[in-house]
Amino acid sequence: MAGKQSWAEKRWWRGTVFDWMGVLLVLLFIFVLAFVSVPFLLFRHTVTSGLQDYYLNVYRSTCATGERRIAALPYVLQSNGVRRLASSADVVVLPPTPSASLRLTLSKAAIASRVKGLQFVRVSAWRTDPACAELSRQIQANAVVNRRGIPWWMLVPVAAIPIGIAMGYARHRRAAKKMRRGQTLRGSELLSAAQFNRLKRGDGVGFSTRDTISIRSLLLGRSGREVLRVARREESSHFLLMGDTGTGKSSLIRQLLEQIADRGEAAIVYDPALEFTPQFYEPERGDQILNPLDTRMPYWSPGDEVQHRA
Repeated sequence: MAGKQSWAEKRWWRGTVFDWMGVLLVLLFIFVLAFVSVPFLLFRHTVTSGLQDYYLNVYRSTCATGERRIAALPYVLQSNGVRRLASSADVVVLPPTPSASLRLTLSKAAIASRVKGLQFVRVSAWRTDPACAELSRQIQANAVVNRRGIPWWMLVPVAAIPIGIAMGYARHRRAAKKMRRGQTLRGSELLSAAQFNRLKRGDGVGFSTRDTISIRSLLLGRSGREVLRVARREESSHFLLMGDTGTGKSSLIRQLLEQIADRGEAAIVYDPALEFTPQFYEPERGDQILNPLDTRMPYWSPGDEVQHRA
């Protein structure tokens, strides 16, 4: 009807966002964001930020001043008996007490690594004391952990959204093109080399085309131009090469002759303009020229074909 758009002429996102793939990706993204990503980030922020803030406050109030003071620092006792300052991977921050003091417990990773215990130790903290040096190293190490950002397994659903939209857009374009042009039931159809190869799955001779290399070919490590290949059982069928002067019909025939020669098979070439004879004629291979006006033609007389005197 006049003044109305068909389905194929509407905006592309109407066939993408409301597509089942788009809905599935959105639901997956919401699930991962709500039940996995946010709780994980909040938990990691609580662990790393709580311990890091405590270390920073202790460092400012002791090591960064000119007075020697006593600080309570959490230490873990390793299986070999060595005591070291607790890192963010060694502990889990518990809810604070009414007095707002820091509460910690060993993490599963620390228990798995056979850490014996966790305790707060009162140490002397001044600029040149070993405790300040160890505290400074641990603050820097925790800062590196905090800068690691979002894990890869959380970025995958986020990256899937634009990928799904791109795939939906391509799918919509194909469907819109099919709706506008209709579906071919019989007769010839114009195809690209990739489409032809998917349909025929040929294993015989082929033609190198000028089609651009697809992303799939690059991912599979294929180089060079796309080859349009026919099935070996169909090589004896008819081929029709149509094109204006200079479009490459002779080049396609040369490609066929080169492949036939590489396979060690024979071919009969009708070459009145001598386009292919200079390149492919090899007498030592047993090639014959059947042209009475060419001196390279072997002697032949129709009488030699007579088998009896009658």
